[in-house]
Amino acid sequence: MFKFEDNKCYRMPAHFGGWVFDPDAQAIYHDVVSLAYSYSTDGDRLADYIPEGFELTKPELLILYQQCRQIDWMAGSYYNLITVAAPVRFNGQRDQLEGVFAVRQTLHHDYGSFRARSGWADTGESEWL
Repeated sequence: MFKFEDNKCYRMPAHFGGWVFDPDAQAIYHDVVSLAYSYSTDGDRLADYIPEGFELTKPELLILYQQCRQIDWMAGSYYNLITVAAPVRFNGQRDQLEGVFAVRQTLHHDYGSFRARSGWADTGESEWL
């Protein structure tokens, strides 16, 4: 039976194994382009996509794009990330936090190296927003 080890870090799927955390490790991204776009929307309809325990702080939709290239931990490879998010507040019994909640996220990357390392199934299909 798989068991998490306290001294290890994991990626999904976790049962593929973990590695000991290295506090001196660096994740260097040599070339990153980021774009952000926001617009006002119907807050009641947007709230339908926000889970219980969170509340919208503004009726606003955020569209975020990152193109990350020449990534050292991916042997110089790349990935692109598109995120649709909303500004939220979490009001827990003990903790409160404001930030953004990713309503949808799509990752496009070099299928050869990154998928193999991550353990993701290779369906050969891309999924867009």
